[in-house]
Amino acid sequence: MKNEFLIAKNIKEFISLLDDIIDNYPRKYFELRNKLFNTSYELLEIIYVANYTTDKKDYYNIIMSKISMLDFYLELSFKN
Repeated sequence: MKNEFLIAKNIKEFISLLDDIIDNYPRKYFELRNKLFNTSYELLEIIYVANYTTDKKDYYNIIMSKISMLDFYLELSFKN
């Protein structure tokens, strides 16, 4: 594919930035750290699947729920 899917590109950039930030998480928040990574990778995977389907509306709610969970995890991380 010649054109890079812009949303996937931004998610990849987010994951690499997240990797730098999460390196210094205390052991106490290890599960939160794992949730952040796993949800980010799941979001990227769903975006790739949605990109290859004709009916993208089916994936909108799933993608939005993953983004909401990432928002929650980041908010919780910031508070802690």
